[in-house]
Amino acid sequence: MEGVDWERVEKFPLFCENIKEAQSEAMENRWKDFKETMMKHQEIILKPFDLFENTAIHVATGSNNPRLLQELIQLVPEAERWQALCKKNREGNTVLHEIVFSKNVTHMADVVFSFEDELHPPEMEEKRPLLELTNVRGETPLFMAAMHGKLKILKHMANRAVTHHMDLRKHWHRSDEYNVLHVSVIGQHLHVAIWLVRMDEELALEKDKKNLTCLQLLSKMPHVFRSHTQMGAFEGIDHMWKEKKKHKLADSLANILIEKDLSWQASFNENRRTKVINMPRHPLNVVKRRRISAQNREERRMYDKDPPERTALFIATKTGIVEIVEKYIELHPAAIYHVTENKQNILNMAAKYRQKKILEILQRTGTIETLAAQLTDKERTILHEVARMDYYKGEHLAGVAFRLQDELRWYDVSG
Repeated sequence: MEGVDWERVEKFPLFCENIKEAQSEAMENRWKDFKETMMKHQEIILKPFDLFENTAIHVATGSNNPRLLQELIQLVPEAERWQALCKKNREGNTVLHEIVFSKNVTHMADVVFSFEDELHPPEMEEKRPLLELTNVRGETPLFMAAMHGKLKILKHMANRAVTHHMDLRKHWHRSDEYNVLHVSVIGQHLHVAIWLVRMDEELALEKDKKNLTCLQLLSKMPHVFRSHTQMGAFEGIDHMWKEKKKHKLADSLANILIEKDLSWQASFNENRRTKVINMPRHPLNVVKRRRISAQNREERRMYDKDPPERTALFIATKTGIVEIVEKYIELHPAAIYHVTENKQNILNMAAKYRQKKILEILQRTGTIETLAAQLTDKERTILHEVARMDYYKGEHLAGVAFRLQDELRWYDVSG
């Protein structure tokens, strides 16, 4: 940290003996002794308690004891209580931020809210509500609750914000441009994400600093869907139940987001039909082509790089998320004919990334012939995509002969 005199820090103790005693009591969950130490030495309550610069009030949130938290705040002189509730640790967290991690969370929060109502009457507008105070990352307590999947306290705090006429949208964003829906999905707190998008539909359409919506982000996470999970015979019942619950939540969230997504309407459809192209009946010398492809990969990426897929439907096609592709076609049938700026369609994507399950979906729609007739901006047909090795991740088949068989199957379904 800038401005710290490390030489002085290393020479003089940071904590007095009374604080050290209280530190040991907190670490050992001896909260009764902790309280007695604070009662004897009330002058240390608001002093830095540890290397995170928490106060004893921050630390007391870990006791999961609302009565202890209440009694500790009452030990602070009334003129200093508001300062105590607003005081931040090194990460910028107030006591409300830290309460998010408590087990007895709503009762702990209500203790702080009761002091706030007493010390911060509505007419005192110059004082910001505790719920609106942010840490160094720009996160309010509500944002932190969503980020860590704490739906119970998130709902509780949101209800207080609404009843006190606060703007909930103030809590949905932090300083790095990620919104609360994005971070809940990144953390795989899908139950929280579902609640959030139902509370505020606009969150579904917002983009992060990488220009991705939440649906596009979810389309990059195949592991949360049933189609990409293989349950072993020896998996425990508890694990299987958790996985099943996760898959159900992922489906529910995807369904909500797909319904609101209209990005596929920005399509570059033109009448680009295939011309007669002489292709070999079967790919020749697969092993040699693999080696050449690997050698030229960096050059291809520099000079022949396709733009990233931006439509969630195509991202899901690339990653093979059957659930998203099927729901897309169900809710937006016309989306199957979406064409990217470089004239790629969904069949091109399925072939390029060898997503056989997606191809099976397309076969059931009866659109293969129409899709296969289209050319990309580089005059590539679906057969060209089958022949390309750049993006290929072959199945785990043993030996060159089996890899060749894998290639030939793609020629069969694409011919």
